[in-house]
Amino acid sequence: MKAVPLVSYNESVMSALPAPTPKRFTKEEFYKLGELGFASERSELIHGEIIEMPAIGPEHADITNLLIALIAKRLPEGWLLRCDSPLDLGDSQPQPDIALVRGTREMYRHAHPKTADLIIEVAQSSRDYDLKTKSALYAQAGVQEYVVIDVASQKLFIHGDPSVAGYKKIVEPTSGEFVSLAVSSIRCSLSDLF
Repeated sequence: MKAVPLVSYNESVMSALPAPTPKRFTKEEFYKLGELGFASERSELIHGEIIEMPAIGPEHADITNLLIALIAKRLPEGWLLRCDSPLDLGDSQPQPDIALVRGTREMYRHAHPKTADLIIEVAQSSRDYDLKTKSALYAQAGVQEYVVIDVASQKLFIHGDPSVAGYKKIVEPTSGEFVSLAVSSIRCSLSDLF
């Protein structure tokens, strides 16, 4: 059997070829893909990339629904409680589990809010993603307070003092109590949730 010589590629030719890159979508393309059935309702646009979020498990749904009921009772006038609804952060269109925004329904009938004062994510299978990617995203958008409820560890992670570099303050309350600094009437404890 004869040996076949290996073909040697000229490095200048190889360096001229483009490297693989992900396709980045605009928010308009993202919503059009959704209308056409190519992006599910669990999809989010994060920095131009479509991210398929995991299915909502029973514990996640239970805690989210309990929080919605607690917050709805305590929500001050002039605030809206939004659940699984997008925020318009330019090349990102996240759908937080819970977002509290200032304003009226009429203000957001034709456009999603560009920020929120308080966002709560219930993390069952998305803990690392929520604590890293979404934390940075929400801080850059000026979300005043971001809370991650970790279902597995039954812990709260409270983020505050946002900046373009991320949240300057991250607290894990040992008491399991949460009183929002952004919306002072909103409070709960881990014993309410688990």
